[in-house]
Order: sequence, then C-alpha cells, then structure tokens
Amino acid sequence: MDNWITIISFTYPHEAHMAKAKLESEGIETIIQDELTAQVNNFYSNAIGGVKLLVKESDARRANEILKESKVIIHDKDNETESEEETNKKLLTAKFIYLIAIILVIVAIVIIPIAISSIPTTQEKLTFYNWCFNGMYYEDYEFTPSTLHSEGVYIEFTDDCWESIKFQPDGIILLPGFESDKIRAFWRIENKKLTIWPMNGDLSLVNSNKEEIIAGEQPTENMYYGIYSVKFESIHLILESEKQIIYAYR
Repeated sequence: MDNWITIISFTYPHEAHMAKAKLESEGIETIIQDELTAQVNNFYSNAIGGVKLLVKESDARRANEILKESKVIIHDKDNETESEEETNKKLLTAKFIYLIAIILVIVAIVIIPIAISSIPTTQEKLTFYNWCFNGMYYEDYEFTPSTLHSEGVYIEFTDDCWESIKFQPDGIILLPGFESDKIRAFWRIENKKLTIWPMNGDLSLVNSNKEEIIAGEQPTENMYYGIYSVKFESIHLILESEKQIIYAYR
C-alpha cells in the first residue's frame, strides 16, 4: 500500500489548491492537509508547517518534476519531499511553543499581582522608618523646632538626627516640639492623603495662621495639624499641605 507524503507546503490554502489542480490534471492523486487551521489564522499556518500538499510516495518524483516545470517549486533542493515524521516534528515544536506561551501567561497572571501586593503602602513606609526632621515652612516662614527632655534641657543629638518624626502603628505621631517635649498627635492615611490632628480632636485648629502663631496667640504646634500630600524621593519624605511643607529623611 502506497504511503502518502508531503510534496510541498504553502502559507495560504489557495496556493495549495492551484498546485493540486495542476497535479490532478496530470493524473496524480493529491490530498490537502491543515487547510482549515490556516484559514482560521495565518500565524498558525507557519507554526504547523503550512498547508501541506500530499501525494502517494510512488508519484513523488513525477509530482516534483511537474511542479518544477510549472514554477510551483522554484528552488531545487536535495530533498523536496517531507516525511510524515518530519511533519510531526514540526507540529510538536509548534505545540511546544504554544504550551510555553500559555505557561508564561499563567505565570504572569499569578506573579504580577503578588509583586504588586508586595510593594509597601504609604502607611507601611511611614511606620517602618524613623524620619529625621530636615526643615519646616509654614506660609513660607521657616520654623525651627527645639525639643526638650522632660527635665527641661534640649534633646541630645542622636542617630544623626537633631529632631525626628515618628509615625506609630497605633495612629500616634510624635513630632518635634518647640521648647517643649515631643508633640503627640493623631495621624491616618485616607485616599492617599495624610491627616494630622490634635489629641483633643479639635480639627478647627488646622485654620491657624502664621501671624497668630508668631505672636504667641496660638500654640506653635497648631501648624502641624492639617491634610498633607505624601511624597517619597529616594530616602527623603516630603509632606505638603495648603500652608505647610515638612522635609525629612530616613
């Protein structure tokens, strides 16, 4: 019984049908293979080795000659025919590439969310580090804190920080004092904004103004209270509200 072998492959089905018509006009039986796959997607046509034109093995030599004469086969090769084994190898290679692509997509679907979830939040960054105070401007006026110990002496220089800001996980923030102990206040992150408000919960204090604070009519600590945008630049932290900007570094 004659085996069927691939005599030539085409990218597009209509090319295979033209060669088929030519061979059958010369009395050679043919079969077209993988035509439907190529019609669905031309990319898959190349992946599986194209649309294949098969003839009986006994007709292979004559079919080659006819196709060469009709210019369907232009380049003469040592082996113009393709065995079923070679065809299967190409198909397996295409399937392997497709499988690898599917695996990569699945890995991306799993890993990307994990990677995103592992990025620390603003709240985690604020609480993880001790922040060294670097400068503070309230309505373009620079204020310089001077935290005291409870004994009434200026705080010592420690950990390369004259003054520091500490965001505690329990919602308490410790801020530099003004010839006083550390100032304690509440803090929270909401809608990517930092809110700092006094321990007594009086949010009206965020409306303090520079002149009243300089004149001593309001406590200097009132300037801390308000809603800030939070920006991280390398090791630096920038807190900015409508009236105030605070610089710190970790």
